[in-house]
Amino acid sequence: MSAEKRALAPRLVRYTDAQLRAMSDESDWKRAEATTEEQIDAAMASDPDEAGMIVDRSTASIDLPTNGRERA
Repeated sequence: MSAEKRALAPRLVRYTDAQLRAMSDESDWKRAEATTEEQIDAAMASDPDEAGMIVDRSTASIDLPTNGRERA
């Protein structure tokens, strides 16, 4: 195992589908949906780790893993 993988290993956690479904969702989806592009840009600009980053969300997509299976 490489040094990089060893460094990441303690932070990796695996859950089964059943375990994930049993967890509570603490996401505030209404707040997320109400957030404007300008608010996202302002939050990124104020974050020292993200400041100056140029992001083009016009071509972004969400690709969910299928583990080789087609979703219905």
